[in-house]
Amino acid sequence: QGHGMPCVYVRKLDRDIKHCWQTGMIATDFDSLTHHWATNGLNYYVLAQLLWDPSQDLEDIVQDYCRSGFGMGAAEVRRYFALCEELTDRLAANQVEEISAQEDLSTRPLTLTEKIPYYYTPPVLGAMAQALQAAADKTLPESRERRRVEFLQAGWNLPGGRRIFCACIRRSPPTAKSCGNMCRR
Repeated sequence: QGHGMPCVYVRKLDRDIKHCWQTGMIATDFDSLTHHWATNGLNYYVLAQLLWDPSQDLEDIVQDYCRSGFGMGAAEVRRYFALCEELTDRLAANQVEEISAQEDLSTRPLTLTEKIPYYYTPPVLGAMAQALQAAADKTLPESRERRRVEFLQAGWNLPGGRRIFCACIRRSPPTAKSCGNMCRR
């Protein structure tokens, strides 16, 4: 249900899969591969690695993904993933006071799409963008590593557009002109 947003939950995957393995898991089915590779690729990689061998160390898996995929930009990509995971944890815990206040005034809880602008804020998106730009700067132009960083950047760019869209649909009533004006900002 992440709507393609950058979402990293590898520590939770590690904890849950290891618990299942230690308590006798003999088979599994993971039905949330939504093909959002630019925003969830690390989750998919960690999932495959842990299902193959649950005894692996999570940080070794993540470091291997970053080092193998992003070369000299690995540390900055790792920082980007850490920021994504912090954000994912906050979103999962519903840790924004503005949302609680908004929901108290509403007849229904806010949907995930309505909550996105409260989490994917300009400062959060800026920190993520800086980490990815630093990774790009450390890779060679036209290299595979640079193209992979650019792929992450393409996925990262979605929240900016999604945030504008979500802010627009909260208007009462939204108009094509008001949404167009927001998108041009």
